[in-house]
Amino acid sequence: NTHPINRGGLCCKGASVRDAAISNKRLKSPMKLVNGKWQKVSWETALDEIAKKLLRIREESGPDSVFWMGSAKFSNEQAYMFRKMAALWGTNNVDHQARV
Repeated sequence: NTHPINRGGLCCKGASVRDAAISNKRLKSPMKLVNGKWQKVSWETALDEIAKKLLRIREESGPDSVFWMGSAKFSNEQAYMFRKMAALWGTNNVDHQARV
């Protein structure tokens, strides 16, 4: 309560970060829709499938065919890495949701 700027308070977005990270409803492993039902898959399987599909999209349609949408809840470090990943992908096709 003695902080000179925020007096110990948080904005709505800041207050919701804990709920986003610590929730009983949060998925703990990747899920895949198979024959209309969700099934758990390993991280290796999920990342391999996603990577193959993304690479196929880039090969067929070019790097600007994927739009990179960031989050208002990214930390500075996460936002930096997000932007670097888009550049590594080969595009400047990025935006974020940090609107007030």
